[in-house]
Amino acid sequence: MYASLLAAAAEGAEIAGIQWDPTIRGLAIVGIAFLILCGSVYLLLATNTGSRTGFLLAGCGLVGWLFMLSGIWWVYGLAQGPAGRLPAWEAIEIVQSAPGDPVLEASALNETLTFPDSWSVLTSEDKRFADIESAAARYLIPATDDAVREFEAPFQAGSDFVVVSTYRTGGDRFPMVGNFDGIAFFHEDHFSVVTVQGVLEVPDSITGIPTAPQADPTAPLYSVVLERDRGARRLVPAMFTLVFGVLFALSAAQLHLREKKQLAAAGAPTTE
Repeated sequence: MYASLLAAAAEGAEIAGIQWDPTIRGLAIVGIAFLILCGSVYLLLATNTGSRTGFLLAGCGLVGWLFMLSGIWWVYGLAQGPAGRLPAWEAIEIVQSAPGDPVLEASALNETLTFPDSWSVLTSEDKRFADIESAAARYLIPATDDAVREFEAPFQAGSDFVVVSTYRTGGDRFPMVGNFDGIAFFHEDHFSVVTVQGVLEVPDSITGIPTAPQADPTAPLYSVVLERDRGARRLVPAMFTLVFGVLFALSAAQLHLREKKQLAAAGAPTTE
């Protein structure tokens, strides 16, 4: 009796473990759904055309549908499908300068030699402003994840500094024909510079509470040079499209050859 109770308890624990584990549960749901949907279609085709022809028809329909779906993911870059590396801003240099000295004077990059003459100032109204500033802030404070960074964070928290200026250059698409950008498949290198300075806490004369953060004019300036990584978002769906396209072509060709053999065996005229 005790042995049966222990066996039942162990079995219940295993079932509970499977129900709790999201990985096992997700794989089980996907596997069952695949067997029910694809298996029912194959069963219906196999009973009418035979097991081999039914398998070819079901497989051809499946890879054909995946080919079209992957093509949609490829063209539109939808996040619902498999995606490659997403675009992001990556820091390539952090330059420290004293108050009053030219910004990026100590920079060793060729891209910053023309700063700030050929660079444009970004304001808060620009849609790229928040994205660039948040990307720069990630490199100014210690990493909260396991990412390995080659720069030492000069601040401990985002409240320890304020943004003084933000510049950008490049990033235009080409070739352009007037305002038509339908063939502009290439991009110029895109750079931005975010300059920050330590916070000067000035308490209110009445309440004693610090006012809005202000830049400390005696604190050093830190300029984060960022380069836009355009990523490879469409690479993965493009590979899926090519693979499923080849599989669809092979299965369709095999179905055509099988049909020709069946017609020849039956004595019926065949057409190419």
